[in-house]
Amino acid sequence: MGKHSFFNRISEEWDQHLKEKDFSSVQKMLAHFSFSPHEKVLDVGAGTGIVYPYLRDLGVSDYQALEPSEGMARVFLKKHPEAKIRVVEFEEDDTPAACFDKIFIFNAFPHFKDFELVFQKSYRALKATGILVICHSMSREELNAYHKKASKVVAEDVLPAQDVMTSLFTNAGFVDVQIENTNWYFASGSKAPFKEEV
Repeated sequence: MGKHSFFNRISEEWDQHLKEKDFSSVQKMLAHFSFSPHEKVLDVGAGTGIVYPYLRDLGVSDYQALEPSEGMARVFLKKHPEAKIRVVEFEEDDTPAACFDKIFIFNAFPHFKDFELVFQKSYRALKATGILVICHSMSREELNAYHKKASKVVAEDVLPAQDVMTSLFTNAGFVDVQIENTNWYFASGSKAPFKEEV
C-alpha cells in the first residue's frame, strides 16, 4: 500500500485521533508570529485542516493549502468549504515564486519524498524575509518512534537530526534558523531579503 492509499483509507477517522496537544501545538506555533490581513499563507500537507481555522481567526484572509491525499482534502472541505485547497504533492506543484509571506508544514514533514526539494521550493515560493515553519506536536524522538510502530507505510518517515535540518535550511538559503526539540518540535528559517526570486 502506498502513502496516498494509506492516508485516503484513514482520512475519515483521522480527526477522531487528534489530541489536545495537536491543537495546542498549532496555537503555540502561530503565537511565534504576527499576521496581517494582507499576508499570503501556504499550508503544506494540510491534512484535514487543523491549522486553517486558527489562521482564519487570526485574520488571515489569503490562505492556500496543498494536500496530496484526496481523502484528507475531502474531509478538510467538508469542514471548511470556503477554504482554498488543492490536491497535489508539494514537490510536484508549480508553486509561484516570491508569492507567500509564510509557509507552514505542520505534522507532515517526514512524509515528503525529497527533503531538499521541499526546502528549495519553499525558499522560491516565499517573498523576501518570508518564513518557513516546520512543526510537530511531538518531539523528534517521539515522532520517529511513533511512525515506526504505526504502519510499514510510514515506518521510514522520520524527522532528520538537528544538524541535518539546519543544513537543509541553510543550504536552501534560509537565515535565522531556529530549531526547538523538547516536548514538541519547532523549526523555522527566514528567506534572506537580498535573495528575492523572480
